[in-house]
Amino acid sequence: MTQIRFYFLTFIATLLISGVTIAQNSSSFYNTYTPFNAEHANNLSFKIENATFFQNNEFEDPLVEGYTLTGYWVRPAMEYYFNNKLRLTAGINLLKYNGVDNYSETNPWFSFHYKATPNLDVVFGNLDNSYNHNLPEPMFEPERFLTDQPEGGIQFLYNSDRFSGQTWINWEQFIFHDDPFQEIFTYGLSAKYKFFDNDNVSLSIPIHAVIVHHGGEIDSSDDNVESLANKAGGLSLDWEVVTENNLNFTLLYMDYDNMSSSKLRAYDSGKAFLFSTNYQTRQDNISLSFWHADKFIAPRGRHIYQSVYPYNSDLTVEKRKLVHGRYSRSFSIFKGGSFNISADLFYDIDSSKISHTYGFHLIINEDFFIKKIVQK
Repeated sequence: MTQIRFYFLTFIATLLISGVTIAQNSSSFYNTYTPFNAEHANNLSFKIENATFFQNNEFEDPLVEGYTLTGYWVRPAMEYYFNNKLRLTAGINLLKYNGVDNYSETNPWFSFHYKATPNLDVVFGNLDNSYNHNLPEPMFEPERFLTDQPEGGIQFLYNSDRFSGQTWINWEQFIFHDDPFQEIFTYGLSAKYKFFDNDNVSLSIPIHAVIVHHGGEIDSSDDNVESLANKAGGLSLDWEVVTENNLNFTLLYMDYDNMSSSKLRAYDSGKAFLFSTNYQTRQDNISLSFWHADKFIAPRGRHIYQSVYPYNSDLTVEKRKLVHGRYSRSFSIFKGGSFNISADLFYDIDSSKISHTYGFHLIINEDFFIKKIVQK
């Protein structure tokens, strides 16, 4: 808990002294959240957000099993701007898998977005998880955008010429007194500081952190308190080759730390390096990366990058070396809708095995203006 407070307070302090561009990660089309628009003051609207997906994963890996995700989530909601500072969105979030009779998740959606300053936004209730918070895949599974229940808690987002970032707490399990289970929450930090910017070339320092906590003081559970942390930092180069064509090189060092007093995981600490290059056009994204990990565990990360089988901690591969290639293309259907395709190849250097995935995604975010309601 002390380390979580340290990251949170460090980020808030940085907001006050820093002066952003958020580079798109590999989940560049995983976004339905609407940015705050002060010009919509007093507007009442109906909005619909949706992700319909078919994602097939064929893994030839000792720690990951193949599976297919097919279904959709839909989020109808009413949205009202009280003024040029505050917006409320209220509705329902429904998750349905094809081949399952009932909805797998039915959750209310209630989100306040407060525009505190031109650079600082605060989100209460359900959060903005655009592009999976710009976290690297080894630390945060991209498919969480499709399958997880809506994130809820509090979030701070900052955006300026030099610094961009966000910090948030997603409260996943609330507890009352004597509940037989633990509280669960995830703390996140994702930021980038641009220290060099010369015409079409820029250099920046990315910083990421994810801490997952299972615990609580008022529950009756016999489970051990557990806090697992992943941190990352490195160097990133962005080059605008021509207009709307960007080339990126990023080198990240990541670590894993089991901060629990009772350590039950296969490893107490680990480390990894990720080198990636990415070429982004208006429609296409091509990336190639190299991953080298030693005893790396990430409770919210993509399984293929880790050293432990997620469902049996006795099954481990201490060192991982992977080459990962991806191609994705986005087709604009209308202003708020796109059809997206993606394909991935993973090559395990040690086992010489190849895994592949491919997916089709329909993403919709459309607003329908109803009327202006001016408060008296």
